[in-house]
Amino acid sequence: MKEFEFEPGMALEEELANFLKNVVNSMAKLDLINFFFSNPYTIDTVDGLALRIGRRVEGIEKTVEELSEAGILEKRVQGELVLYAFVPGNKWYELIERLLKSLDTRETRLKIITYIIKLEGLT
Repeated sequence: MKEFEFEPGMALEEELANFLKNVVNSMAKLDLINFFFSNPYTIDTVDGLALRIGRRVEGIEKTVEELSEAGILEKRVQGELVLYAFVPGNKWYELIERLLKSLDTRETRLKIITYIIKLEGLT
């Protein structure tokens, strides 16, 4: 597989790097993806999800919607209640699995987190 150097000395497989840049691109998204991948049967509101991942509701409303638009989460409306659930087997599933597996190694985890922080413009 071709390696993609997204920062000098920080090589990552190109498809995974593009997934980070174009889909994940924030720590909140990474947290939500990690949560749903580990808890694939969870169906919850934005308020509930914020509580589960330790973030403020205002900080993840747009994020949850973007993950829904990307096809990673499914938005379910039941009356006035808006719920979100993981879409198993979604088009990103294999990349999500590879991304989360790559977080197991400290060096790669640091590279990914550093890259996402730069995408967020926090540095």
